[in-house]
Amino acid sequence: MIDFHCHILPGLDDGPRSWDEALEMARIGQSDGISEIVCTPHIKKGYATPALREISETAEELQSRARESGISVKFHPAAEVAIERNLPDLIERGEITTIGGSARYLLIEFPWEGIPSYTETVISELVSMGITPVIAHMERYHQVITDPGVAGKMIDLGALVQVNAGSIMGMFGTQIQETSHILLTHYMAHVIGSDAHSSGKRCPQMKEARDVIEGMLGEEAAVRLTELNASEILAGRRLEPWASARYEGPRAPAWRRGIAGRIAFYITRQLRGRR
Repeated sequence: MIDFHCHILPGLDDGPRSWDEALEMARIGQSDGISEIVCTPHIKKGYATPALREISETAEELQSRARESGISVKFHPAAEVAIERNLPDLIERGEITTIGGSARYLLIEFPWEGIPSYTETVISELVSMGITPVIAHMERYHQVITDPGVAGKMIDLGALVQVNAGSIMGMFGTQIQETSHILLTHYMAHVIGSDAHSSGKRCPQMKEARDVIEGMLGEEAAVRLTELNASEILAGRRLEPWASARYEGPRAPAWRRGIAGRIAFYITRQLRGRR
């Protein structure tokens, strides 16, 4: 399997604090069946953001140390980039790293407070530049929890969707788990990532989630979501879309939408301190 979203580079964000912990994360991933990890430290305003060269050099150092430790996992330098209105400009200035260095795919995340009003504009501008945005943990944003069709609209604009393995297993609560399953069963998910931050509770494990996907969608879909699609993205090749399926179910009532937003925001705040 390929872990498409993992905070494993030590000292660059809220991931592991030492090389030893990063290597332990790699061991856990390897034992779980993960053969490649996309390293995605945070890049966002108001955060201690690593330079692109630092990301690349740290990934190379981790690869070397892993090899010396008998760990065969392959590491790919990338980043989880917070969406901003001027994100296309930052990319043109070479301040943002893409996935696999192909300049064709970019992992982005939204603020937990809500999906910005300029999101569709930024997605459209990125696509016009030849860059496909991959939206991180789509199932955890409260607008998507209350109306999964929001994800379909972004896919129609040219975006792809990444879902967290932990969400599929219920790590972040029932509402987020249900939303992840809706995205999967309505073919509004394209890659799976652990979003691991440590060797503790949030470690790089995907096997159980893969088994759940296989039970819901079959082996071919499970392989596609945990291996093949990520491999195509890393190679910079065009990802063939799923069958055109969309969520047409009911939106949650207004009172539940408000509660869902507050719950999602609370869970996220708690997770920031959970390792």
